[in-house]
Amino acid sequence: MSFFHRIFDGVVDLYNPVADKLTEHIDALEEQALECPERATIERLFEIRRMLILLRRIVANSRDAVSHLLRTEHPLLSKDLLPFWRDVYDHVARALDVIEVQRDLVTGATELYLSSISNQTNQVMKVLTIFGTIATPAVVITGVYGMNIHHLPFAESRHSFAIVLGMILTFSAVMLLWFRKMRWF
Repeated sequence: MSFFHRIFDGVVDLYNPVADKLTEHIDALEEQALECPERATIERLFEIRRMLILLRRIVANSRDAVSHLLRTEHPLLSKDLLPFWRDVYDHVARALDVIEVQRDLVTGATELYLSSISNQTNQVMKVLTIFGTIATPAVVITGVYGMNIHHLPFAESRHSFAIVLGMILTFSAVMLLWFRKMRWF
């Protein structure tokens, strides 16, 4: 075998450990995106995506170089080495396929991260909406009884504070029970 073939085959064989390491990182980041999405997770996903783009460019150029060697005749490349160069081409093609799969995995992990963040935001908004809605009767009742009108029901009673407080708690409890019945929380 030629020296050039050994060098090229050795370089192509080095793509596999890099691809395996990236797959491990992608799997770990996918778990992080699902369990506890943080800003560092998405930053790392974008970093791996950039690495995959760079690696794809390198591997695609290697594939093109080997393809060119297989299609043309060179005086320094003997015909008996063609099966070995086809083997190198197959390795490069497989490495390129692995990189494409990894890019899809990174895209999936990014979508998973964004979905997790969206779900968290939805849960927070749901809780805040429920609190705001439950507080609405209190705001309305205190607003009405806070006006300087003396002809409101129970306004002249010595138990007016307790009655108004009871109305607020009753309306809030009814709304809370209704939300619970609707399974909104």
